[in-house]
Order: sequence, then C-alpha cells, then structure tokens
Amino acid sequence: ARGVTPGVHPAKVDPRPLRVLIHRTGSMGDTLIAFAALRLIQAAFPNSTRILLGNAPAHTAASPAVTVLEGSGLIHAVYYYPAGGGFKALYAAWKGVRKIKPDVVVSLSSKHDERSAARDWLMFRLAGVKRVIGLDPGDRALKRLPDEPDLHEQEAERLVRTIRELGTVDLQEPESWALLPHAADVEGISAACPEWTWPGDYIVLATGTKQPANDWGQERWKEAIKDFAEMQLKTGMPLRMVCVGAAEDAERAEELGQIWREYSANRYYNFCGKLTVLQTAALMTRARLMLGHDSGPMHLAAASGTKVVAVFSRRNRLGQWFPLGHGHALLFSDVPCAGCGLTACVEKANLCTRQIPAAEVANQAMIRLHET
Repeated sequence: ARGVTPGVHPAKVDPRPLRVLIHRTGSMGDTLIAFAALRLIQAAFPNSTRILLGNAPAHTAASPAVTVLEGSGLIHAVYYYPAGGGFKALYAAWKGVRKIKPDVVVSLSSKHDERSAARDWLMFRLAGVKRVIGLDPGDRALKRLPDEPDLHEQEAERLVRTIRELGTVDLQEPESWALLPHAADVEGISAACPEWTWPGDYIVLATGTKQPANDWGQERWKEAIKDFAEMQLKTGMPLRMVCVGAAEDAERAEELGQIWREYSANRYYNFCGKLTVLQTAALMTRARLMLGHDSGPMHLAAASGTKVVAVFSRRNRLGQWFPLGHGHALLFSDVPCAGCGLTACVEKANLCTRQIPAAEVANQAMIRLHET
C-alpha cells in the first residue's frame, strides 16, 4: 500500500473508515515497544479512526502513552481507565468500549496467559464488538529463542506475532519501530533549557525508574560514573553529560552530574523535569550514548537510534524487555530468583542488580562510546 512504513507489510488493506480500538496498557516504554504493531495496524486500516484504550499511569514518574504518540498519526484519540486490576478496572474498560462502539478491536495486551485472553475476549464481546484480533489464547505466550533457550523473544516481536493476521513487520528495519523527532521538539530543547548549546558530543544519563526492583542504586551509579569519567578524561575528547528524567529524579542526577564534572573535567546539564518526552527523544537522537536502567528512557533512546548501556534486573523473563536495535550493552546477572515479577525486592534487596559491577558498566560505556 502507498505510504506504508518500510518493513511493514500488511496482508490486506481495509480502506473503510472504521473505528479501530487498540487495547494497550502501560506507559511510555510499553507504548514504544508497541510501535511496530501500531504501524502494522495503521497500514492495515489506513482510513480508520484509531483509538487507544489504556490504563492511566499508576506511578507519578511514569509518562503516559500519549506523550510518545503525539504527532505520530498512529492514534487519533486515547481513552484511559483507572490503573490496577480487578473488577473496577475491567468494568471501566467495558464502559469505555461500549461508549466508543468500535468496529474492530486489536488487543496488544501485555498479559500472556490464557485466562487473561479469555477474560478480555469476553469483555469485548459483551460490549458488542464483533471482530477481535490478537486474543488467540494459545498464541500469546512469550516464546524462548531456539538458539538461546535462556533468552525469550522481545515483547515487540511477540506483539507483532499475535496480530499476524494483519500482516508482518520486519523488526530489522528500524523505520518500522523508530520514533522520528520533529523540528519543533529540537527547537524546544533550547527554549526549555537556554543553557544548552548545539553542536558538540554528549551522552545522556537517565537513572530514574518507576520499579524499585530495577534500581541499581545511587552508590553504584556514583562509582560507575566516576570510573567512566576518569577513563574519558584520558582520551582528551570533550564530552558533555545530560541528565534526563522526571522532576523527582533531579536530586540524584545532580549528584552524578557533579561527579562527572569533577572527574572528567567536562560539563553536565541537569534537565530532569524540564523537557517533554518528545524533546528528550530529540536530544537522544544526537547523543553518542545513553546510560540507565531497564526503563522508559532506555526504550526512548533505542527508538531514537541511540546505543544504550542498561542495567537489567531479573524480575522479568530475560530478553522480553530488551530494547530494539543493535549495539546495545545490556547487563544482567544470574540469580536463583529470576523471573520473580516483584515490583519491590525487599527480602533480597535487589540482589540481581547489586551483583553487576560498576566497573563493567563503565567499561561497556567506553566500548560503546568509541564504536559510535
């Protein structure tokens, strides 16, 4: 079909002006992971009105889905229901579906189990929806990679697979899942942060996370930034560091920025809470490297075409939330409690992240920096 994004191959194009409801919960990172699937839906229903049905962010640090969808053309409207599970959220979602009256529902649910698939299918049918795509209960489970049984397919790959009746997406083609910056967002950086100047080499640091179980810890970040800064100083190459994230991340970022300035003799900028999500993406597009946790900013950097050095906990299945793209350094450790699914690790105090040495993060940052 004319105008289809490279790498996106719809099986059939339905030109009718349908109302297509897309069910995808989560915040910024969850939405970025779904971009390839969203582009396939757009290609299959090019003249449709596409409405996102999602949950309101449950955490103040989480950026809602709409922040990365603005101006993309993928979604025309968003309907939020309350965060959390249970009957209240399900009833609110059902009411939303009844109000929207979609011709088609495409499920991009993050739930993998058959029970959730059956529940969602029943909810949509009771709301009067006749065509539901993506809820085959036997096809939603995350698959292990055949050549690397300890690794699972990426969530982006699973989502595309579950709606394959609409077509296929080649995830090796970056345009199929990339976030494309707008000139206004680039210009907005200077307006929001007058101290910023173009051009010049810089890295981006984002150590905030909405999941305490993913947090590597401020002391380890201090050690890694110090080691990285000392190694960078020896190269003699000017390299600024920009800290990004929510306003509540600013205090931690300030500590790390001061360490960077002291040990690398380079400037740092603390832009936490100052930039929009799309302005942050525009900033990341030109960065040499991004360092952070398994988090929304990590996926934002990858979607902007920037290599990441990221610290991963083992709360999820290994590989599921790896960022798309190549050249990343994704650091994790082996622990017997892998796959725990915990939001906060109290008993073992984030053992899986604590086992990752600061020196390894610094070394991987230097390696990736000089590969760009």
